Amino acid sequence: LLAHISQSFTDQGVNISQAHCRATEDGRAVNTFHALVKDLDQLKQVIRSLSRIKGVYSVDRVTSEAASGS
Repeated sequence: LLAHISQSFTDQGVNISQAHCRATEDGRAVNTFHALVKDLDQLKQVIRSLSRIKGVYSVDRVTSEAASGS
């Protein structure tokens, strides 16, 4: 699954600057990526692409304010 996710970023021309992956107790994975996108349109394309991957249940944008707890 992680390979498919990584390939999706690559296919969209987006670099991953940071990744955090962890397994949950129920056997699922939670992956958080910091990605360098050109603009909002490219971000939307990446989100659509990731959402189409079998095994991906949700894709959410987390802003820097939400990530820092502000």
